[in-house]
Amino acid sequence: MQERELARRTQHFFRDEVEWHCAHMTACECGICPLWNDYRISTLGGVREYESCKTLPDETPFFGGVWVDVIEEYSRLDLTYVGDTLPALSGLAKRVEIFKPGRYIAGLWGKDIAYLLAWNLAPNEENTHPLRTQAAGPSFSWIKAPRRVDWPYWSRDDPIKIMGKLQSVDCDLATANPYGEVLACSIQLRSRVICGRIFNDLVTEALAKYMETNPMSYGRFTDAEWGNVRRTWEDVVYLELYQVYKGKHVMALLLQKEAGERNVCTRLGVINRAPARWFDEHGVEEVITVV
Repeated sequence: MQERELARRTQHFFRDEVEWHCAHMTACECGICPLWNDYRISTLGGVREYESCKTLPDETPFFGGVWVDVIEEYSRLDLTYVGDTLPALSGLAKRVEIFKPGRYIAGLWGKDIAYLLAWNLAPNEENTHPLRTQAAGPSFSWIKAPRRVDWPYWSRDDPIKIMGKLQSVDCDLATANPYGEVLACSIQLRSRVICGRIFNDLVTEALAKYMETNPMSYGRFTDAEWGNVRRTWEDVVYLELYQVYKGKHVMALLLQKEAGERNVCTRLGVINRAPARWFDEHGVEEVITVV
């Protein structure tokens, strides 16, 4: 992928026509390709989009939104070796460093990290990359996802409000390449959290008065096999990432506490559009380490 996208110009010779790609446009002899220029942001097209990031407020996750387009396309690919997931992307990662996106964190960036952490497994698809779950790396990164990943839709007309703040990063790299394979990594996030539990194989909020809300809508974006999830009270943590729909709903990380650790967690998935009132009424601000 990066060989194609980092090239200044690419020309494809098909049976019936020729197609051209460059940093300014995509064109073909039949005329269909230009119609997609305004809708599909390729990595090279994204470089043009990155320029406008400098004029946006810090809380506007536009840089993250373009990086998401890169990863959604990249996660479709089938690599021969699981360990190549990050090295095969390192050229693109290095390319966007000029836009000061913060620290590179196992396929994510420090800038807009709260937005980037809200990836989920593409629904209704088979696990085409099952070996990725066994690869080295943190649970919070898409690099361990067993299939294609995507992100919740975000509209510029409805700006999100970032709630999760990155406090620190600790990464153990396999090589001297800062964009290469990661052996282990952890991040510390400061945000409002709520303790919860697993109930009848579905995620529910800990407080009984919210039990009437259909828990399926909050538990569908999970990465873990439910048989491997401990079902004890206060084992599960909801960490607020950002607010949407004018502050009425929340995107939150669904985390599970590590045994014997108070504020160290691994990722189980994300909670999509949870009521913001949960966190307004019962959220407690804490610093959580996610590994």
